[in-house]
Amino acid sequence: MAYCFDPCQPIGDEVRRVAAEQLRTAIIHLRVEPEPAAEDIHKARTTLKKLRSLLRLVRSHLGTATWRGLDGRLRDAGRALSGRRDADVVIATFDALADRLVDLVDPRALEAVRTGLVEDAALGGGGSTDAAAVADDLDAIRLAVPGWSIGDDGFAVVAPTIGRLHQRGRRALADLGESPDDEQLHELRKRVKDLWYQLRLLQSSWPPVTKVLAAESGVLSDALGDHHDLAVLRGVLCDRHVAAMADAAGPLLASIDDERTQLEGEARRRAARLYADSPKAWTARLRQWWHAAEAASSRPGWGRSTDGSRP
Repeated sequence: MAYCFDPCQPIGDEVRRVAAEQLRTAIIHLRVEPEPAAEDIHKARTTLKKLRSLLRLVRSHLGTATWRGLDGRLRDAGRALSGRRDADVVIATFDALADRLVDLVDPRALEAVRTGLVEDAALGGGGSTDAAAVADDLDAIRLAVPGWSIGDDGFAVVAPTIGRLHQRGRRALADLGESPDDEQLHELRKRVKDLWYQLRLLQSSWPPVTKVLAAESGVLSDALGDHHDLAVLRGVLCDRHVAAMADAAGPLLASIDDERTQLEGEARRRAARLYADSPKAWTARLRQWWHAAEAASSRPGWGRSTDGSRP
């Protein structure tokens, strides 16, 4: 089933269902024979991020100690899978940049830099991942999911956390100032990802609207992710590949900086709209949609349609 709650079902059951499904998905990708491909690793890491965002919503019900233990294990699992994926992202980001500079930069310089990046991957982050061990730990977590104690008070279970996380997103946006550093933008990206995943979890409350908001959050997350990838690439180039860049250094770094500036501007505009509501107003809006969906489900002739919306 989809990564979303059904407002007509006990929310505790929905949390456990979604968590178990995400864990099963990650495990399947990590147990591919003879070994998981880069895309399998990427999908497994994505499900772990979605699961961590889900757990943040019910942190108070799980209890601080239980939540910290689970979040720590999932965070460590993601890190154990990150080396290969991060190396691939650096190369892919460079390739996209090089395609735009093919008429402006000596192709031999671009090829020399790419060769160096591939060597970096082989020597460091591109090594093998013990996916089987990660899958075993995730399976142990999955087996414990039925025992999670989550209340069944509907939207009230997630409302406090939604408000707190929305406030953190607004604060991260305000903290950017005029000249934000990479860490400040990365912090905003983490908050936007939470918003994106939460809207997907709540999208059944009013699909025509929540799906659009979720899509906008996803676009914003991608823009901030591209900004982060370019920042990482710039650091790698300046730290280890200055000689290989040679005369191409100027155009390469200028192109990175120009694109990052454009992405930052786009991110600010989108974030200003998504975080326009106060945390109280935002939570109230989502609560009203959720309660409307609950009420509609109890009325004759108001059943769920094939696309998940309601008549």
